[in-house]
Amino acid sequence: MMLAVDTGTYRTTAGREAVQEWCRRRLADWSTPHTVRRIDTSLGSTVVTSVVRPDAQRTVVVVPGELSCAALLTPLIDAMPDATVHVADMPGQPGLSSGVRPRRGRASADYGRWLEDTLTQIGAQRPVLLGIGSGAAAALSATCRSSVGAMVLVRPEGIVPVSRPDGRLLRRRASAHSTSRTVAALGGQNFLPDDDLVEWRLLVSTHCAGSRADRHISERRLAEWSRAVPLEVMTGSCDPVLDHRRLDDQVWEITGRDTTVLDDCGHLTEHECPRALTAAIERVDRRVRT
Repeated sequence: MMLAVDTGTYRTTAGREAVQEWCRRRLADWSTPHTVRRIDTSLGSTVVTSVVRPDAQRTVVVVPGELSCAALLTPLIDAMPDATVHVADMPGQPGLSSGVRPRRGRASADYGRWLEDTLTQIGAQRPVLLGIGSGAAAALSATCRSSVGAMVLVRPEGIVPVSRPDGRLLRRRASAHSTSRTVAALGGQNFLPDDDLVEWRLLVSTHCAGSRADRHISERRLAEWSRAVPLEVMTGSCDPVLDHRRLDDQVWEITGRDTTVLDDCGHLTEHECPRALTAAIERVDRRVRT
């Protein structure tokens, strides 16, 4: 008999181990030299995967967001060959970090405090912060603006309402075929998810529970960050979850900056258009240096 897990992220202890074993195996098979370390934070144990390049031109800290983790983002890391990259698996999301989820109604504050803890222990000097989805919401919720050099927010949650895809992506009786179709529908017209992404989403749908965390970001937080650091907001033109026109209007109203809208890119920007993300990182980093 499998015992229930009281953290809320996984349905069973066996499910937690299955997800984390997938992550450990994928990272072990990754040819890029990297390190994996565990740190203690306000939301419990957090695992940080790092690729340190001695001749790096910049340092990037990635906050993956919902249903994602470092093990899934190895192609994105490899698309940054001139950067040292640290990816912090978010507690409360599938991955190698703790299954502890923020208190109901306190997700924004709790994740902001968690990210501040994580950045302090990573110890990077004013990195570019790349926040994806709810990871972007966590980035905006942090208050450590003097510790960050620049910020790129990809399909940020909390600025405008989104239609949550969790119900479709976390169906317990999903098959590989149905999962592939569901994931493909989240992307642009020409997006075909690779086998690893489909395998991951099927694993998550089998073993993980949907998140009920709140993700509202105040206009004041976005305005403060936009004044403090070079900042770029990105999203896909074909995203069925987040309306790029509504996001662009809101970002412009608050910051006076346009949103970068990627043509024929959907909700899975980091998988569909990784080089567009690295180009944005380079743009904001150049603004830091000039």
